[in-house]
Amino acid sequence: MIVNGQSVDETMTTQVKRLMAIQQDDLTVHYRMRKDTLTGTLDFVWRANSDDTNPVIEWNAYRFEVYTSPAGQKGVLMIGNRRCTYGYEIVPFLGAFCTERLQILSSLSLFKTPTIAQVNQ
Repeated sequence: MIVNGQSVDETMTTQVKRLMAIQQDDLTVHYRMRKDTLTGTLDFVWRANSDDTNPVIEWNAYRFEVYTSPAGQKGVLMIGNRRCTYGYEIVPFLGAFCTERLQILSSLSLFKTPTIAQVNQ
């Protein structure tokens, strides 16, 4: 949970600004953002390292939603899925990615956030 007083929109905008800064030096960065009034999703592909001998491509998908903890703290809950691949597996990964991406985003949007109980110690 991100407890920073930001809304879902502000939290997602912060993440996109970070990606835009990385994108200036790394043209593999591509992202897509979707928002409604209470939730949003952000998914992006980027190169997770700068090693040309063994490149790593990573895809991340996050759902952001307004959340209030049992203690009353308000924030944004970030739920995600991460996939990555290395070297020669990048091309097959990106090929399968087109189909898998939509399935994972659909699952992420339907995921029911569990109730988190606070245990006093």
